[in-house]
Amino acid sequence: MKRIEIDIADTKQEQRSLQEWARRVDVGEDVPEAVPQLRFVSLHQLHATLAEKRLELLRFVADKEGSLLRWLA
Repeated sequence: MKRIEIDIADTKQEQRSLQEWARRVDVGEDVPEAVPQLRFVSLHQLHATLAEKRLELLRFVADKEGSLLRWLA
């Protein structure tokens, strides 16, 4: 199973992290490969967006690496 991080983002910390990443890219530093992430601004938004059926779909996609998006739709 591939890893997908799902969390509640601290918007100020997220902005600082993105600025640091951009600075490293600008000066030519190697940056690690990104981990797939779903970030939400609040717990309420997470629960409203990731209803049980959507979580099932995420689990299915994670278990079936290389699944066709058209087939999933």
